[in-house]
Amino acid sequence: MSQNIVQPYRYVSSVIYPDSCGATADGTASGAFVTTGGKFGNALSFDGVDDYVLCGGVFDSSGCGMNTTGTVSMWVDFTTYGVNGSALWAFDDENANTFLELGYSGDGRLHGQCRIGGTKYWACKTASGMFTTTGQYLCTMTHDGVAPKIYVNAVESTTFSINTDKTKWIGDLTGVDEFRLGMQWHSGGADGMFTGLQSDIGFYDTDIGQSRIDNLYNSSTGAKVSEVSTAGCIAYYEPIALSGSTLINNAIPTS
Repeated sequence: MSQNIVQPYRYVSSVIYPDSCGATADGTASGAFVTTGGKFGNALSFDGVDDYVLCGGVFDSSGCGMNTTGTVSMWVDFTTYGVNGSALWAFDDENANTFLELGYSGDGRLHGQCRIGGTKYWACKTASGMFTTTGQYLCTMTHDGVAPKIYVNAVESTTFSINTDKTKWIGDLTGVDEFRLGMQWHSGGADGMFTGLQSDIGFYDTDIGQSRIDNLYNSSTGAKVSEVSTAGCIAYYEPIALSGSTLINNAIPTS
């Protein structure tokens, strides 16, 4: 796919993001580039080989982290539908077998897992058949401090294969030092390379719940994160643009 040149853009409006990490949550793209074809225009494109975006600031020690609760939501277009094990996103420690991820399974499901020091504390999947064709899907994972939930197009579907401790979340990932869009990395190296498009990516330090996910899905029409309640939004990548290799966090605090 040829790369389209998209001018740098930082979102400016009256929308207030009181919990935002601001520029500390800007990401650094490696290989991934901005193209058209997202739910609302631009999207990040990943080739499934070595593309990713590193966004460490969404969980750093400055107080922006999703330690016990949180949400990650994005629109996804699986260019090579059916690829097994591709990671939409992952918090990880590249020096240990420790990570938390949301990925795609080749059986038409999303899967999530939390592994610390090689031990899986929970693993879950959505029901089969939730992805029937290529196209745009709203893919959301939340954690309310008790257990994670996965939503596809605002439909919650979470079945656990491992439930040793479902309370485990970002704050429990001892040694975690990275967050990546489009892949997972641990002591075994790069894993789960994603192929396709991601757009309107929102991070929250709270479980935004069914009603707000419904609003984001908006009966498949979609609504941008900036058009729905922004309470707890710590980072927002949309409108997506790169300044050099920098992916700009558009959730800039205004108060």
